This record gives sequence, structure tokens and C-alpha cells, in this order.
Amino acid sequence: MTRMWWDFRPYLRGLVIDALGISKPPKNPAPPDKGPSIVVLPFATASTDDEYLTDGVTQDLTNSIARSSNAVFVISADSAFSLKGTKPDPTRIGTELGVRYILRGSVARSEDRLGIDAELIEAAPGTTLWSASFECGLTDMHAVQVEIVERILGAVGFELESAELDRLTRPPNSIRSVEAVWRGYYHMRQLHHKDLLAARALFQGAIDDDPELASAYGLLAGTYTQEHTQGWSLDDSHLDRAWELASRGVELDPDSGVGHGILGVVQLVRGNWREAVKHEDRSIAADPCITWPHAMRGVALTMGHQRLEASRSIRRALRLDPFPPHGLLMALAYINIGAGRKTEAYELLEKVRRENDDNILVRIGLAAYHQREGDKKYAHELTQQILRINPDITAEIAKELIPSLDRIHPQSDVVRYVDDLAAAGLPRNADKVGGPR
Repeated sequence: MTRMWWDFRPYLRGLVIDALGISKPPKNPAPPDKGPSIVVLPFATASTDDEYLTDGVTQDLTNSIARSSNAVFVISADSAFSLKGTKPDPTRIGTELGVRYILRGSVARSEDRLGIDAELIEAAPGTTLWSASFECGLTDMHAVQVEIVERILGAVGFELESAELDRLTRPPNSIRSVEAVWRGYYHMRQLHHKDLLAARALFQGAIDDDPELASAYGLLAGTYTQEHTQGWSLDDSHLDRAWELASRGVELDPDSGVGHGILGVVQLVRGNWREAVKHEDRSIAADPCITWPHAMRGVALTMGHQRLEASRSIRRALRLDPFPPHGLLMALAYINIGAGRKTEAYELLEKVRRENDDNILVRIGLAAYHQREGDKKYAHELTQQILRINPDITAEIAKELIPSLDRIHPQSDVVRYVDDLAAAGLPRNADKVGGPR
């Protein structure tokens, strides 16, 4: 009887995660029953040199619409950016993302001024509700965002109350800080170590030009947490630096979504799951359409054995991001591992590996799995890729980089994890002269 229960337990877990809607991205989700739903597609530009402008305008408009009213459901910019460079049919996008409205447009730059064309489309018939052109200086972009948001909500039957305008983040006050933040957005989205370092320099430059710019402190802090959690740097002081910067951002703006989100990440890495949840809740309240605070909240709740509430956070992240980024795909993979669905899980991890040659975490999971399954040659290839990315990684360090490992894998697999990674080719701590740096 005990044997049968063990055989059926993963299957039953699979049924549960399917019922909760957290095992895979939603396919053609229905639009929300109440309130307007919208996606801001990446704005186009004629110049590849100005590509960062499209990222900046698209990200800021997405955030501004989401902050404008709790009644508006806004798809994450991460899913929207997966459509960059394409000209998708509005009806198809409305179906695939589960939204009723689409905002799209273009950006052109002439010295320190921007020309912005915007168009609001009702997805199902594909008809244009309104279109308009705007011209502004880089530092006046905030006022244009407010006007665009007002016109969007007016076109779909809502009004933007004056009190809600205060929720829109204070804009940068110098042209160089605007450009630095937008260029930093672009580099952060590339998910490579060299781009992360480029983004760090840009966000620091934004702070140098505008020391009161709260969002830049949070973004700069995020470069340190990402470098640490990705295993690109083993410098323990990164978490302290991230905490210091994010705290300064929250001090300047108590409603800084990115600031609270990064404080939550630091608390999560340090094992303080309750404090992590509190900060991610503040981040979500400030920036409701950004995916990663929902995902981090789910991981923290899992750490605290609050699995039902964790599933709600993951489901929300998937609804905001029907075309999930790599971090969310990895979370889905580990959810499927917990449900005994190794084939589905490792297909997701392989997708991430193929698309990003700098991702250490996905290679750790794949190396341990293939070593355990007997494909030792491929496992060894993966560990050599890990060491190419960061030669200081050891089997013990790799195990610690996977969050909540003991809640993902059966205990027997957790016990073997370091041995599997060492057998695949990662050195042990004891093999490193003087230990890891």
C-alpha cells in the first residue's frame, strides 16, 4: 500500500498544479470580466541606435497605465517585449494575451526632443479607437505619459482621478539621467553578465546626474542582487550593497516598487521569507503589472510552506506574462519537477539554456539531472559551461544557488545533489586552494 501511494503521489500533485493553473503558461486566456485590459506593444523606431528609446517609452507607459487605476489589467512589459520587431495581428495578440485593447506606436528622436505616435486599438475587431501624435523634450516625457494614460482610459470608459496622478513616479530631471535609465532598461533585458555590468554603470550615472531619482537606486540595487543570485559573482558584499541602495530608493520614495522588490529579494536570499513577502507586497501595490515581484513572493511563500498562497502568486505572474521570461520558465520547470513531470520540466530548462549562454542556474539543474540519469557526457559539458561562466563555482556553491532546493526535489535527490554535480565535473570546496573567493 505504501508503495502504491509513492507511485501515485507525483501524479496527484500534477493534478493539483494543473487545477491551480501553475504548471504552464496560460494558452489564450480570457480577458478579465471586469475593467479594461491592455498590452503596450514595443514602440517602433526607424533607427537601431535609438532602440533603447522604444524600451524606455514602452516600459514607462506600461507602468504608468498599471499605476493609474486598480480597475485596469495591464500585461507585463516582459511579454510585450517578446513581440519586439514583429507586426502582430491585433486580433491574434488580443486572443493570445487575453486583452481587449492594444496600445502601439513609434518613437523618433531629434536631438533632445521626442516625437511619439500612439494608437489605441480594440483587439477583437481590430479597429482604432484613437490615435494621436505628441512632441516633447526627454525630461517632459512624464507629462506626455499622463496625457496618453488619460486618453486611453477615457476611450475605454474610465476617468483618471487626480489623486491617481500622484502615483506616477517622479520623472528624472536631467536629459542624461533619462537616457541612462532607458539605456539601462535595454541592457538589463539582455540577461547577460556583460550587459548587467553596462546597466550598472548607466544606473550609477543616472544617480550621479540626479541624486534624488529613487527608481535609479532600486534599479542599481537590482544589478547587485541579479549578479549574486545568478552566480556571476560570489562576492557576499553584493547583498549588503543592494540593501543599502534599495533602502535609499525607498527613503526617497516610500512607494518605489523596484526598491521594495529588491529589498524583498535580499530578504529572500537571506532566508527571511516573511519580510520578503512584506516587501514584495509593497512592490506589487506600487507596480502591479511587473512580473518578478509576484514570482519572488511565490518563492518566499513556498519557503514558508504557504503553498496555496504561493500558487496564487505564480498564477498571477503567469497571467501578467503569458509569454514568460526565463526566470518564470525556470520556476515552472521546478514546479513540474515537484509534480514528478521531469520530461516537461527539463524541456523548459533546455529552452532557457539554448536561449541564454550566460545562465548558470539552468545549467546546474540540468547537469545534476543528466548525471543522475546516466548521460554523463552531457552533464560534463554543462559543468564545463558553468566553469567558463564563473571558474569559482563549486558543487557546494552550485547547490546553494538553487532557491528552496529541498522544497523542489525529493529529499533523496537533495542529499545526492552535490555528489552528482561533483561527479559531473564541478570541483568541491575542498578541492579549491583556500576555498571559494
